[in-house]
Amino acid sequence: MSLTKTPICNYGEKAINFSLTSTENKLISLNNIKGEKGTLIMFICNHCPYVKAVIEDIVEDCKSLKQLGLIPLLLCPMIQKIIQRILLKI
Repeated sequence: MSLTKTPICNYGEKAINFSLTSTENKLISLNNIKGEKGTLIMFICNHCPYVKAVIEDIVEDCKSLKQLGLIPLLLCPMIQKIIQRILLKI
């Protein structure tokens, strides 16, 4: 059963630095990518029907946010698993 109420985040709370490996095998950290006016981190799933339905809108919104000094970062946990599966087959 899905939640009917979205939990509210702690607006204004400072994010702690993190490091992640990108799909291009580059190390990305919050300190390297944070925007002048903030950073929006979205956890998405590339095969989710809801994400598929709005992905073009997300891309356009990200472009607009970047122009405002807010850097969007989209994280898709499944991508790494998919890449690992493909590499195992090669």
